[in-house]
Amino acid sequence: MEITIVACLFTKWNVNINACQLNCFSLIKKYKHITIISFCLLLLGNSLLFANQDSIYILLKTNTELPKMQIPKLIQAESEEQAKTQVSNLISILRNEGYLAASADSFKISNDTLYAYLHIGQAFQHFHLDISNLDPVTKKSIQLPLKDKVQLDWNDWKKLSEKLLQYGENNGYPFSTVQLNQIAVNDSVIHAKVFYDHGKQYTIDSIEIRGTAKINRNYIENYLDLKKGSIYNEQKIAQSNKKLLELPFVKTYRSPAVEFFDNRARLFLFMNDQKVNRFDFLLGILPNTNNSRGSNFQITGEGLLSLTNVFGYGEKFHLEYNNYPNKTRTLKTQIASNYLPLLPLGANFQFNLYINDTLYINRDFEAGILYPLKGNNFIKAFYKSHQSNLLEIDEQKIIDEQRLPDNVDWRRQNYGIALNYEELDYRFNPTKGIKLSLTTSIGSKTILQNLRILQLSIDSVPGFNFSTLYETGDQKFLKYEIGLQFDKYWKISSALVLKTSINSSYLYTSENEKSISESELYRIGGLNTLRGFDEESIFVNWYNILTLEFRYLIGSNSYFSVFGDFAYTENAITKLTAQNYYNIPIGLGAGLNFETSAGIFSLNYALGKQLNNNFNLRSGKIHFGYLNYF
Repeated sequence: MEITIVACLFTKWNVNINACQLNCFSLIKKYKHITIISFCLLLLGNSLLFANQDSIYILLKTNTELPKMQIPKLIQAESEEQAKTQVSNLISILRNEGYLAASADSFKISNDTLYAYLHIGQAFQHFHLDISNLDPVTKKSIQLPLKDKVQLDWNDWKKLSEKLLQYGENNGYPFSTVQLNQIAVNDSVIHAKVFYDHGKQYTIDSIEIRGTAKINRNYIENYLDLKKGSIYNEQKIAQSNKKLLELPFVKTYRSPAVEFFDNRARLFLFMNDQKVNRFDFLLGILPNTNNSRGSNFQITGEGLLSLTNVFGYGEKFHLEYNNYPNKTRTLKTQIASNYLPLLPLGANFQFNLYINDTLYINRDFEAGILYPLKGNNFIKAFYKSHQSNLLEIDEQKIIDEQRLPDNVDWRRQNYGIALNYEELDYRFNPTKGIKLSLTTSIGSKTILQNLRILQLSIDSVPGFNFSTLYETGDQKFLKYEIGLQFDKYWKISSALVLKTSINSSYLYTSENEKSISESELYRIGGLNTLRGFDEESIFVNWYNILTLEFRYLIGSNSYFSVFGDFAYTENAITKLTAQNYYNIPIGLGAGLNFETSAGIFSLNYALGKQLNNNFNLRSGKIHFGYLNYF
């Protein structure tokens, strides 16, 4: 029995589409024994595209019916050679489905018709394979048994072939091949020996950067884990484009390309610089609660300068200054890089200064080693030193009461680890994704003796030694901290985004609340933590802030927002008195971020309430901000 299958290919003849369709129907009517139409016109919806083209028909002659499988539609062909190529593609599909004997025996061309005589053959589904040619390392890598012979079905054989090819691609052999030799057929079962040819092994010769991106090659080699001289790895090459998209300071404009020569491979990256350096400042107008200043309002402010990838190693330089109400000032500095030159590790150094009016000054120093993960994600091990010193003391009160003040000089040393992970669709104004920061540390706090207190004297008690005040209790206390910041962005629609956030930190002492000083408490409140309150005006040793913020996008970096910050806080020091040691502050407000050619401007207004107080419009906080990327 002979079965004829009709297919249509396009060539450049000038007749209309209706004539082509009539020819197809008349041909089908002529060959009444046709049982399968495997190829037809590409799509009637594309009729206008080919309205002035004729079609050349392919008649597939087979001795058995084609198997029930998806056969792709033929694309436009302009020659007999292209038509034969389409038939060859069909043979490849048949063989991939187990018809290993499928072949095109002959072709015949007559007028506008190509006759292809096909042999389909039998579908083989079971294999008895000799895999003794595979070395034990390869077998173990692709999870094959270490024995010499295995029995597989057709799908398992396809998976085995793919694993062998992938193993070669990821171990320096991008052109490896898999074949069956010594083939014998017995009762629909194929007996064969697997022959795996590695081909030549390739190593990474170099990474070439095309575009305006100024990035050090050592940095990019470490970041992509594709160092010069390393074994070629197809999987790492395929992942390189996604990893480059996660770098904030470059922007790719083409997928990476690879050039092979001799036994080496050269990787080409196509990327330009992306503006991420930041300069911004923020001004706040707050009601003046200090009547002695003679003004109804007071102005607070902050400034920030952040430079990234200045030397091409992805390094970051950060400088921030804040001037808060009540003469509170902070200075924050940071130098960090996820990768050091010639090393697969990064480093982080921070120094922070906090001055609370004339009461005390805090100095924090941190040094950490970073183990980079993908993108800007990392795990960090760090050492942190905190020290607090009194600026002024009430000498007469100390003399009268013969006891130390509530705030004393102290030093705390901590060792800890931190995890930073983010996966956002757009770093500067995300619509979906997550951002996670987790920190934990443990250390000890030591009480320091203040020289000015030691030099005090009591006229009525000659010889009284004030150093004895420091000996009334333990001088060292065990402390540990844990912090969590988790942001998730939900894309509700093309223009509406919901940001949910949990921000929590806890300072614990193993002894009692007396070992905690006000100068070591967390300071929350303000635009970056709890909106509707003065900047860093709430002192706590434990806080939990839940944020809900709806954003209506009006541009890539512009949006309207309404938000709510809901917090639960505790202050261990107030437990020692009759005061309430917990608080449930709430901040509600709205804001606007809008981008101009000069930068991004922001305006936020928020109201706050805590304890038994109600919202008061007169105590609302207005913040103006400016951010510029360069």
